[in-house]
Amino acid sequence: MKNIFILISVLLGHFTFSQVYSFDFLTKYVLKSADLKHQETREIVTYFNTDDFSYYLKIGGEGKQLTAHLYDMNSHKVYHFTVLQSGTGNDVQFQFKYVDSSYNPFSDRKPEKLHFAFVQDINSPQNGTINIYTSAKKKKLISSTEITFAKANKNLFPIFRAIAIHPYHFDKKMDIQGNHIVKFGKFNNGKIICFYHLEEYKNVELHLEIPK
Repeated sequence: MKNIFILISVLLGHFTFSQVYSFDFLTKYVLKSADLKHQETREIVTYFNTDDFSYYLKIGGEGKQLTAHLYDMNSHKVYHFTVLQSGTGNDVQFQFKYVDSSYNPFSDRKPEKLHFAFVQDINSPQNGTINIYTSAKKKKLISSTEITFAKANKNLFPIFRAIAIHPYHFDKKMDIQGNHIVKFGKFNNGKIICFYHLEEYKNVELHLEIPK
């Protein structure tokens, strides 16, 4: 998906009873693997409600084989959609059609023993590292993620948490306070190293209905 989004429409039909999810912000991160033997580059396009980060919508696939998945941390459900893409250049249009839902085991995961520590760079406050340890004793490091912030009008760090900090992306304990958005991240767990670059972001207006 090289271009994103000018017009968005929703094909869900009319439901007597439904739940509405609203989104006001869209991001596109580019993920690149550091493995020279198995290099991977892909785009991660995601919709958020910046007043309620308990759910988000992620688009996946390539070309005409697009899908979307709406993750709700409160209901522990994932709502699945097919996505129709039309238009060219900067006039790309998306249409979402609801398919079904499934249980999301990750949203119910409670890693109570894990310890999250954010270390800010004293000489460069916009930079820092998120370290995840097996316990508060900090003896065993699970992963580290170097990040670079850009200023924002509210705290948009939960966007990066949802996209990049797997499988702990539903844990709010790691959220970093401040009005900022992560524009770069380098994840390293000792086996995998990958980079996240914030390529695009914009305000949007999208409402999805889910039948109850």
